[in-house]
Amino acid sequence: MPVRRWVMLVVVGVAGCGSGSSANPDAAAAAPDANDLGPWGPLAPIAVAADDVSNERDGMLSPDDLELYFAAGSTAFQLQRATRPDVDTAWSTPAPIAELDTDGQNFAERITPDGRTLFFSSTRAGGAGGADIWTSTRADLLSPWQTPTVTVGFNGPDDDRHASPCLGATHFVFESDRTGLPDLYEAVGDQVRALDELNSTDRDVSPFVTEDCLTLYYASDFDFRFDIYVARRASVDDPFGPPTKVALRQATGPTDFFDPWISVDQHHLVVSVEFGTPFADVFESFR
Repeated sequence: MPVRRWVMLVVVGVAGCGSGSSANPDAAAAAPDANDLGPWGPLAPIAVAADDVSNERDGMLSPDDLELYFAAGSTAFQLQRATRPDVDTAWSTPAPIAELDTDGQNFAERITPDGRTLFFSSTRAGGAGGADIWTSTRADLLSPWQTPTVTVGFNGPDDDRHASPCLGATHFVFESDRTGLPDLYEAVGDQVRALDELNSTDRDVSPFVTEDCLTLYYASDFDFRFDIYVARRASVDDPFGPPTKVALRQATGPTDFFDPWISVDQHHLVVSVEFGTPFADVFESFR
């Protein structure tokens, strides 16, 4: 959700002076993120995560496309899961994930490509302060999630969220408020660097990086509305190149796009959308 509505997270107000570099994502061409894969098709709501009476965000699918995860709530977000027996069947009614639930907030989840490790942000006790990244594992896609443990290495006293793993969860790209407004960071072990080649003077949030660590999707509100951007690099030792705006703005009126999730083949996009209303919903697009 954009920082305008996040108390600790995202959605609110006016662009300000952040701690990031002077990078301007909006200066990039607003062209489709083709990359030889073609443009994204029309956005469609995922009905069980788009009820128009509460906030649904952070949508993502399991590797077999049979589990849908998202965060839902009005004042406090909790992780929800819906399932289906095959991709041609409608999603089940979403339900909280009992083994991950807590009195605090739980949101901003990311899953490894094998579907067996989940990283998510939580305000539960035991972290470094604010919202921290926690980890849960399971034996296989049919097993329950184990009791979460705080992720070692890069949590700080401020809010940390959307820890997107790559290269077998040896590298992460995540979002943090540690220097003021939310910016993007990369972590390898306990070594953390700000992605100054992408961070702007506004809010750069909700990263999703591909398993090879070379393609990064994220949201930025440089032009006062959140849009999705994509940046690429040649190797993990290189900085990311200039970001390109992903062409999703197909609605009229004020619209925010944030929390991108991309399938392994990069043909399926799940994204949070706020059409100028008090509520965000989860949508999807294919190419």
